[in-house]
Amino acid sequence: DSRDDFSIEVFPNPSTDNVTLKIDESYISGLEYSLVNLLGNTVITNKILLSETYINTKALTASTYILNIVREGEIVQSFKLIKEK
Repeated sequence: DSRDDFSIEVFPNPSTDNVTLKIDESYISGLEYSLVNLLGNTVITNKILLSETYINTKALTASTYILNIVREGEIVQSFKLIKEK
């Protein structure tokens, strides 16, 4: 599906307090994100409503996480995200 062939910027990575997702506005409809720890537990999930979405990671333990971009229950892109102290 060509709708799922789009570019997402995730920065900064590694991060300490916040992560920014930058997505072209024409692809935002129906997207959400989930941040999953290495045990497979979802620690943050939310809808993506703007071309720049900010994720507050300050309360998370320093570790590696998987950031999944999801549309209609299907993961369309995934990123490894490193959270530092």
